Amino acid sequence: MLSALVSHSLTHEAWALYEEMVGGNNEISPASSTFSVMLRLCGELGTLKRGIDMHRQIVEKGIEIDDILGASLITMYGRNGQLATAVSLFSELEKTSTLAGRVSTYTAMIAAYGDYRKVDEAFELFDHMDGIQGPLPDKITYSGVLTACSHAGDVAKALESVHTMQSRHGIRPDVIHHNCIIDAMGRSGRLEEAEAYLHAGCQHRSCLVGADRVRKVPRRSLIDIGDGEVHEFIAADTHHAESGIL
Repeated sequence: MLSALVSHSLTHEAWALYEEMVGGNNEISPASSTFSVMLRLCGELGTLKRGIDMHRQIVEKGIEIDDILGASLITMYGRNGQLATAVSLFSELEKTSTLAGRVSTYTAMIAAYGDYRKVDEAFELFDHMDGIQGPLPDKITYSGVLTACSHAGDVAKALESVHTMQSRHGIRPDVIHHNCIIDAMGRSGRLEEAEAYLHAGCQHRSCLVGADRVRKVPRRSLIDIGDGEVHEFIAADTHHAESGIL
């Protein structure tokens, strides 16, 4: 129920249900999955104090920080301006388990680096993930890498990543990946290339055919499709929803 409320942005209802769950005479002890959902909400709302308190409870209750819970904690800290804490936590978790059990955690850390425009760090972590034995990066991991590129306006690395995801891992880019390419081009001022990519590169042509102009405003690209109507084409958030990373 908590997950459904958070997924539908019913934040007040989610907090009320959580407080009812843990307070009063209920004395229901939150499980790992409960903390994961609520930490996701802390990240979205910027409620660092509550997130830290939940992390404390997790430690005190001896709850194992598995892949999904670890990803939720990293995302919560990252989105609350605590990148150093996220990196420290990631390093601790990396020592306690193999990559095989940490795909979502790696993806969360890559995405956190991307949010802070730390492209080199994101790629260093991605290359480490891709270069050792374990599960291969998936489309969500590539979304995190491409978001890092888009935030930094690094078109070359974005295009290289799209090529690699197809040639090395056989992953076909979807609309989120294409959005990141467009956003990277827009942030770097390469609007003519963005328009050319819209016409020639994007596979989701139903929403892009006939684009006449791409112009940049903060955090979004606006596409004028030639009929006087302007549509938003935004590099969407990129993370594993089941990991509480949205």
